Amino acid sequence: AETKAAFQSNWQDLIRLLWTPGRQVQLTKRFYDGGVLRTATALSEYAGQMKPTMMGRSAGKCTIDMKLADPNFYDVNPLTTPLPNGTTVVNNPGNNYTYNMTFTLNGARNNLLIENLTTGVQFTYSGQIPSGSVVTLKPMDFSSMEQAGSNPAVDTSVRVLQAGSPFWFNLAPGANNI
Repeated sequence: AETKAAFQSNWQDLIRLLWTPGRQVQLTKRFYDGGVLRTATALSEYAGQMKPTMMGRSAGKCTIDMKLADPNFYDVNPLTTPLPNGTTVVNNPGNNYTYNMTFTLNGARNNLLIENLTTGVQFTYSGQIPSGSVVTLKPMDFSSMEQAGSNPAVDTSVRVLQAGSPFWFNLAPGANNI
């Protein structure tokens, strides 16, 4: 900032941007993974002081502490992979386990089992998914909704039976045999 007044104005704008009691802000991280630029996001909230160290009359620097309720960053472009009968390799390009995924299960199926042979985690959608019905299952949210045709979706979370983990499903970093 060229003047002390401009510095103060910019400083107040920064405080208003980060000081969000009871509200989280989205952090975005961009990085290269195997030569591919990826973008991931996480929610955070202000957790520490922003007292500036002045560098003259019109400049300052500070350290800002942010707290993440969930320490993982999630890819903004989710991976879509079909799971035909048999084993399919699904790659998790991150460096940590992920639970952030959505399964779209189409009828007609009965007692559908999906297992990650790499992590030993599995879930069964118990009962029948009729032809024309679609189940949207989100392991991270522990939610499962079934929609039959144009009817409203109904909660079917009680039909999901998991084993091998307290979570419904996960992917380890790297290749996973599903």
